[in-house]
Amino acid sequence: MPYVIVRSRRRLKTMSISLHPEHGVRVAVPARTASWVVRAFVEKRARWIVRAASEAKQRPAPLRFVAGEALPYLGEQLQILREPFYAAQDRLRDERRRVTVTVEGGGLRIAVPDGLDEAARREEVHRAVAGWYRERAQEHLAERASLWGRRLGYSATKVLAREQRTRWGSCSADGTLRFNWRLIMAAPELIDYVVVHELTHTRVRNHSAEFWAELAKTMPDHRSHRSRLREFGSQLVL
Repeated sequence: MPYVIVRSRRRLKTMSISLHPEHGVRVAVPARTASWVVRAFVEKRARWIVRAASEAKQRPAPLRFVAGEALPYLGEQLQILREPFYAAQDRLRDERRRVTVTVEGGGLRIAVPDGLDEAARREEVHRAVAGWYRERAQEHLAERASLWGRRLGYSATKVLAREQRTRWGSCSADGTLRFNWRLIMAAPELIDYVVVHELTHTRVRNHSAEFWAELAKTMPDHRSHRSRLREFGSQLVL
């Protein structure tokens, strides 16, 4: 499998591998890294690269954000109920200039201003839908972290829903929990697993045997949840 080497003067020591939809496997390395070192690094990660590439091929096609498509939310599917944005008398003037997203019954109503070409429409709708998810994620994750924290006697200093594509959650040294906002798309029990996982890191910072033993006290089926999350993540399109 071919790969592209991206050298950077800003990168001092670490090397990383990512999959780009157009350029394939990209290996980011410090500027002066020898080619044989890069090759050894790629060979060491070969199994992961093959698996990730295979999962990428199985991902569904990108959303067009049209009526009939569905978006996941708390483990359920919300049908998109798109409509042209007619300037109704009871709508505020500033709302007529932007995309709005609201839940209506079992669907997601996306109102779009007139006059946008297809590329602009998709970009604006994508931004609005992502913003809607992020707001819901912030509310839900803060609530679940508070509930589980009280139940387990763990405490987080802050809970944030953020843009982070490589992980579902993280716990900083000061006790701040950061979650991928896309987690709000997953089933409630998977969300709770990630929340409890990160809360456990406020007590045990690493992934040692002690950490997994502590997590298992609360989540005996954590291995199953991890497997389901991996499968779920490979199917995300947003």
